[in-house]
Amino acid sequence: MLTDIRLYGAKTPSPKPLPLKAGPISLLFDQGQLRNIRVGSCELIRGIHVAIRAADWSTVPPEISIRRLNRSSDSFEIVFDAEHRERSVHFSWTGVIKGYPDGSFQFAMDGVARRSFLKNRIGLCVLHPIELCAGRACTVERMDGTREESFFPTQIAARQPFVDFRSLRYGSPGGAEIEIRFEGETFEMEDQRNWTDA
Repeated sequence: MLTDIRLYGAKTPSPKPLPLKAGPISLLFDQGQLRNIRVGSCELIRGIHVAIRAADWSTVPPEISIRRLNRSSDSFEIVFDAEHRERSVHFSWTGVIKGYPDGSFQFAMDGVARRSFLKNRIGLCVLHPIELCAGRACTVERMDGTREESFFPTQIAARQPFVDFRSLRYGSPGGAEIEIRFEGETFEMEDQRNWTDA
């Protein structure tokens, strides 16, 4: 049992990630988040998850229960419930993730606070792989529809590289075009290297 705590932080390990396919895209569903989104050996997106950050910036982990799972060789749909409960925080949401044969996928969440609590963040986070993105050209679409040609920072960016945007587009060495489009909120980007996490 001590070995389990050292390896997993709990008495029992988390369930194994679920492999999924959306056309040529392979990815993992892991406790409510998507990880390791790639074409072949090229990682396109490191991960997508919903972060619930308490007033002290601690992350409140979810309890996940899958309601529906359909998957084939080139598409999938997952509907699940997530419950975040720790000290004063109590937030629940339903996630719907769909992957399509053309290589596109959607991640939607709809949630509600079950009690009043202070928070620093509630929402979707997209993590970009440093090996692919550092210094790479990208197109940023602002909330007003204007577009700007820019670059991911190579050096650690003390200020936010992009703010008030609704889509981000960039390419990969293998020729794949990645477009991440956001709805329902105004999004911004920060350089996580400021905080020493990858």
